[in-house]
Amino acid sequence: MNSLMAEPVERDARIDSIDVLRGFALFGILLLNILGFGLHSAGYFNPLISIGQTETNRLLNLSTWVSASVLFEGAMRCLFSMLFGAGVVLFTTGRGTGVRWLHYKRNFWLFVFGVLDAFVLLWNGDILMVYALAGMILYGLRDWSPRRLVITSAVLMVVMGVGLGAAGWGLGQLRTADPSDPGWAGFAAQNRWRWPHPCAKVITPAWSSCGTSA
Repeated sequence: MNSLMAEPVERDARIDSIDVLRGFALFGILLLNILGFGLHSAGYFNPLISIGQTETNRLLNLSTWVSASVLFEGAMRCLFSMLFGAGVVLFTTGRGTGVRWLHYKRNFWLFVFGVLDAFVLLWNGDILMVYALAGMILYGLRDWSPRRLVITSAVLMVVMGVGLGAAGWGLGQLRTADPSDPGWAGFAAQNRWRWPHPCAKVITPAWSSCGTSA
């Protein structure tokens, strides 16, 4: 059991290439999160939101947004996710029967840090909890064949694409809905609690103004 004790890995036992790639991915994720730190939350997705007091500032902000979106958006999360999966495989390989306990213990504490980040530090972009839950699921999938993993991933990607498409369609309906329509009025009354003031009173005009404030 001594080999299963939680202790730092020796420097010579680390894989330098994975550490370098992990640091690069974290740096890219930081660049994306800076948009959320410095701008209104809508500015993460909408480059036309009102930013900067001068034309030079607006151009600089827009150029930064475009550069981050083209060069880092999605790519860094994908890289970090692959490294996370590789780390799970490396950690759970050749460690004996007690590796399951260590794996779930690591992910439990990762989840705890995620809860602190999201609900104490109030960072709405926390992803540690997602990684922790994913890590707990990944343990049971580590012995799957590549073919089975590829098929499962493809199915999940299709389901996610359909879900995101449906969500986009629904938001489009909200933007173009007629508040005077009786059916829409009933929907707004039932879901009024979901919207912060002043959107709780008149959803469609508030939603439209939020999306076109630039």
